[in-house]
Amino acid sequence: MVFIRTNDTNLQLCTIGRALALTAFVASPSVCGLRLLTPTGAYPGGVVEESWVSEPSDPATFSLLLSNLNTHDTYALVASVITSAGHVYFTTPDVPSSLDYVLEAVNVTNDNVVYSTTDPFVIS
Repeated sequence: MVFIRTNDTNLQLCTIGRALALTAFVASPSVCGLRLLTPTGAYPGGVVEESWVSEPSDPATFSLLLSNLNTHDTYALVASVITSAGHVYFTTPDVPSSLDYVLEAVNVTNDNVVYSTTDPFVIS
């Protein structure tokens, strides 16, 4: 699935055709398999290994972002991740403790195109 972020709302776009988003048709690429796994044990300054499952039709690269669902703050973690690697390490930024962080795999040139999002997790 591909998500287009607009005004902090994710509109799910199906990979089989076009979806109406804000009265405009937006074509979505065929990207269904990329699925980020939810990390555990994250804390500010700590190193996290993020893993994912992917399909051959997924994009070759993506960027990894950290977002707080409550404050809507977003942090760039890794600019260009190689999808076929299956995992990447990053250092958690110095962020306030919260139960509502998610990781997002996004298009490397347009972070409004979200390929996958983890379930919410804790940074403390």
